Amino acid sequence: MKNIETIIVGVTSKKQFSLAVREAQKLSELFGALIYPVHIIEPLSVKLFHPKSTDEVLDKVMIKLSDEIQRLYPDHGNHKIEAPLISVGNTAKELADIAKKIGNSLIVIGRHSSGLKHMLSKSHAERLVKYAEGPVWIHPDKAFTGIPKKILCPVDFTTACQKAAAEALSFAEQTGADLEFVHVLPEVINYSDFDGYLSTNNGISEITDDVFRKEAELQFSSLYNLLNIDVGRHPHHVRFGDPSAQINDFAAEIKADLLVVSSSSNHKLEKLITGSTVRHIIHDAKIDVLVVK
Repeated sequence: MKNIETIIVGVTSKKQFSLAVREAQKLSELFGALIYPVHIIEPLSVKLFHPKSTDEVLDKVMIKLSDEIQRLYPDHGNHKIEAPLISVGNTAKELADIAKKIGNSLIVIGRHSSGLKHMLSKSHAERLVKYAEGPVWIHPDKAFTGIPKKILCPVDFTTACQKAAAEALSFAEQTGADLEFVHVLPEVINYSDFDGYLSTNNGISEITDDVFRKEAELQFSSLYNLLNIDVGRHPHHVRFGDPSAQINDFAAEIKADLLVVSSSSNHKLEKLITGSTVRHIIHDAKIDVLVVK
């Protein structure tokens, strides 16, 4: 996270996206990065209101939105918010493409769906995580928050999660925040031979929680040695149950204000049945979520 030079913000006049811009401002001060507000016009949304729309109609819509955005996001404090960018296309793809062109970017977007809604269709935030090549910061539908003081990083000991753990450690060092790690094991013990979870296929006739906990502790030891993590300063925990629910519950218990997660869930069975843990975290977390690619 130390090389972030620009912050790309998906904005509209909706409250949650206004909050995303304010979220970007605090991160701009931390990284010394420029903020680029970006509004994406999806052609389908224009055609719904203007069935016979032409390029001229689209131009008028863009001018109107540009004026509105300029009023919503003037210069603030000691850093400058760059002139808003307006693009036409798929919101997630356009934001990802703009971030790639500008380079060294963190994308910040407000979360605008939660609960059961995301079970039926993917949100802009979820699509963005799929297309973006760099980190994505997702701000929930709530009031503005400050720089995180406590960070929780869920890990499943895969290579992808090692990267998330490294980024969480780097961010904690930059901000002086407390950092804790958690690994969640499923209560169903026949999840054997799936990436990202400890295998139960070890010939033991009766598997106990202690067996899994001891193996998780060994994995944590390897992770801490690999990343040179101070176990006294950054404690780790092992929980049992539904991963996304346990992660969110534990974040509330320790009063974390930022979750740092890997962009991919490696549990193949979970993806098949309910979607990835990351997907549920994105939509259900009550705090900021940093998704590391």
